[in-house]
Amino acid sequence: MPAIVSKADAIFALGTALLVFAAHAASPVVTSFDSRWTIATAASIAHRGDTDLDEYEHLLHVDSYYGVERRGGHLYSRYPIGPALVALPAVVVLDGLARVLHVPSSEDVIQRRAWGRVEVAVASVIVAATSALVFLIARASGLRVAPALLVALVFGFCTPAWSTASRALWQHGPSMLMLAAALYLLLLARERPAWAVAAALPLAFALVVRPTNAVPLAAFTAYVGWRHPCQAIGYLALAAAVLAPFVCFNLALYGEPFSPYYHPSGQPVASGWSAAAVAALGHLVSPNRGLLVFSPVLVAAAAGAVAELRRRRFDALDLAVAASIVGHLVLISLAGQWWAGHSFGPRFFTDVLPLLTYFLGFAVAALDEMSCAARLRLALLFAALCAWSFYAHYRAATDWDVWAWNAEPVDVDERPERVWDWTDLQILRGAR
Repeated sequence: MPAIVSKADAIFALGTALLVFAAHAASPVVTSFDSRWTIATAASIAHRGDTDLDEYEHLLHVDSYYGVERRGGHLYSRYPIGPALVALPAVVVLDGLARVLHVPSSEDVIQRRAWGRVEVAVASVIVAATSALVFLIARASGLRVAPALLVALVFGFCTPAWSTASRALWQHGPSMLMLAAALYLLLLARERPAWAVAAALPLAFALVVRPTNAVPLAAFTAYVGWRHPCQAIGYLALAAAVLAPFVCFNLALYGEPFSPYYHPSGQPVASGWSAAAVAALGHLVSPNRGLLVFSPVLVAAAAGAVAELRRRRFDALDLAVAASIVGHLVLISLAGQWWAGHSFGPRFFTDVLPLLTYFLGFAVAALDEMSCAARLRLALLFAALCAWSFYAHYRAATDWDVWAWNAEPVDVDERPERVWDWTDLQILRGAR
């Protein structure tokens, strides 16, 4: 099979990844909240071959057993196993370095409660790899190198990829990486259908990482069945090879195919469609959680989708991407705590950012078809939107004041209406 990427594109993708990694890893804010037991779970798998946290009960006790549940007399993280599996290679590498260079081992890091910076390092690698894939997706979509680099850098520095995904080992970073890998493989499959089979691997693992990824898994599976029927059996077999061990793991631990975290009953839900509609609006435009407030540059993604429709190039894959985004919005709007607790901006939108930037690429490409005057006006507007988006996520990655907004003057979980307060913007909290 021919190379998956040209040598020149590989060099640009690597350069993009290194730049994003350096900036993200150096950013000082660490938000190891729900992810605090990810490294410990990975270490338990590596060292003892199980996923329980019994050996760390003294640490769990200090944190009042936050995010932990007891099953069969053992203690486990209540969150999906996927991020811990992603962190597993990092634990192995860290332990290898500890033996050779006498740096702290993974156990030393855990006992010292210093896992936050390890999480940031691993998460920054994940976001850097996703940024490289966003560049390759743009190139596979027909963009020239410079516009493709622009799209990748917008993704890396003007979205929650910086302010959320790389600040700790949340589920969002691995979700982005899996969805970006799947989309790139499906783009390659337009020319070489065999790649459609390989897309099953990241799509299936995306579900192991986060339950909301059931939406893109369903959308892209339908696309493969429609567009690549000859590859459908191989695709389903590879997906089953990933999901079968996951289901067996859940059956052994919970007695059912999926953990309670994956069940609607395991999460607070919105009280009716009217509440869901308000939540959807909040995800998009509320002053303290709206995607288009924190990353207004992504307005261009909608413009890109419209441009594809007008040029009559909107195909079945584009429809699957759009369905994944819309379905994701519906799903996160059904969450009772739709504002995502103590977070920064549109955290729940983070997972589908590679899909949004896919359409952003079409908007950038459309500039070449405009007159010089129109191109200049839109380029200036795009630059202004990029500047604000960059500023918003730079602040969250480097300044704890914006995170303090969640608890001051009153906890946002107690007064969620604060997300609609235009007089107290999270982005500007503490700004001078």
